[in-house]
Amino acid sequence: METHGNFQKFLTKTLLFLLKCHVHVTGDPIKSDEISLVISNHRTRVDWNFLWAVMYHAVEGKNRWWYSTKFILKKSIQNIPAAGWVMQMAMYVFINRTWDEDKSVLDNYIEYVDRMDYKHLLILFPEGTDLTPKTIESSNRFAALNKLP
Repeated sequence: METHGNFQKFLTKTLLFLLKCHVHVTGDPIKSDEISLVISNHRTRVDWNFLWAVMYHAVEGKNRWWYSTKFILKKSIQNIPAAGWVMQMAMYVFINRTWDEDKSVLDNYIEYVDRMDYKHLLILFPEGTDLTPKTIESSNRFAALNKLP
């Protein structure tokens, strides 16, 4: 039994209760007997908390209560005292955002979860850090340099 998944559900229920949020999820359910990847926008520093709530309601199947959510995060986050250590113990994936360095990290992760037959949900924010004027400017510079829209 994985206790981290239970802790995520506790945080989710607490968030929904305190903020009096109601979550309505549409689309295909996430099956608890599969490994799933969710790709999402990252608008604020706390949106991952709300994604937990969405995933809590989107997962179905006999093991839905034990189904765990993991995140792919930038490597610097693992150095945050306490929180970073907890995320490392919870098997979050930390990347440098350079393919040459990250390919082996992702290959090792995939090989491990496949070998362990570990069913879980992995969330990726492809644009990385939350949306700010500075990140928009950086994104626009990258697009212009690479002749992208």
